[in-house]
Amino acid sequence: MNEVGRHDGFFELGGHSLLAAQLVSRVRQQLNGDMALRQLFNHPTVAELAKVVDGLQAADTDSIEPIERNAPLALSFSQQRLWFL
Repeated sequence: MNEVGRHDGFFELGGHSLLAAQLVSRVRQQLNGDMALRQLFNHPTVAELAKVVDGLQAADTDSIEPIERNAPLALSFSQQRLWFL
């Protein structure tokens, strides 16, 4: 592949919806930013996307705290059927 320029489009370079979802997911994870998939579709070039990433607000998500359980949980109906078979 040739060099990618800042004005080259994500979709023009072979990007598709699944790769777009992966890219947005990685931006969210790496930068803890609240980026929407729509932003990539609206700003598909590297230059435009860089401006979007610079303006991202930190995602307002709480971390998930593990819960200690002393007893096993009850099986769901689907799990019970599997055990019955």
